[in-house]
Amino acid sequence: MQASLDTLAQALRSHPALRLEVQGHTDNQGDPAINQRLSRRRAEAVCQYLAGHGVASSRLRAVGCGGSQPVADNRQPDQRPRNRRVVFVPLAR
Repeated sequence: MQASLDTLAQALRSHPALRLEVQGHTDNQGDPAINQRLSRRRAEAVCQYLAGHGVASSRLRAVGCGGSQPVADNRQPDQRPRNRRVVFVPLAR
């Protein structure tokens, strides 16, 4: 994951007008309020990493989505890890 974030940081430095919403996600296991906070911290950690690698924090917006947007079936334990992710969404200028 670090190599992917390093590549993203380099791309963002090369395109200074690009802004991103960094969305953190979780699976549906456990307390929804805790998952919401976890997803937000996940997104914030990625934003902090990118900022530490030369991307202005003003170009990044951390959002926690909790378990509200699964991409895999949470009923299947082997699929849940796919829902624990970070998604990057370009923001309008």
